[in-house]
Amino acid sequence: MTHTRMNHRFAPVVPEFTRMLDDLLSDLNLPNGRESQQQLPLVNFRKTSEAWLLQIALPGLSKEKINIELNEGVLTISSHPEEGPAEKVKWSRREFDYTKFRRSFRLPEDADPEKVTAKYEDGVLNLHIALKEEQKPRKINVV
Repeated sequence: MTHTRMNHRFAPVVPEFTRMLDDLLSDLNLPNGRESQQQLPLVNFRKTSEAWLLQIALPGLSKEKINIELNEGVLTISSHPEEGPAEKVKWSRREFDYTKFRRSFRLPEDADPEKVTAKYEDGVLNLHIALKEEQKPRKINVV
């Protein structure tokens, strides 16, 4: 941590103060808000005319450590790996850690729970949830 003398004229610069406080707490080995909370992966949603598409950022995980369950209309993505020798490394500061998480989403009413597929590539989990047949837009011809 670099020591920075605070100038009271610039006290409203909150992000700099927050960063310095985080650095101090990290140096003292005390938990701050970011490090004491479970980190959740970021998610993108998109609906097309055929399906709901979800992208979930899971950098550094192997696909074998990803669990996906669908129960009563709730889709749950989680990872609870057992610690091995490589995961017992003590970091001075650790801001990203998707090795253990759990996120749940209620499927929309127009989603078909029988037609869910998942593909994991380049640290991103892609879920394709097809729309129910009766929910898909269809063209009606005029006679």
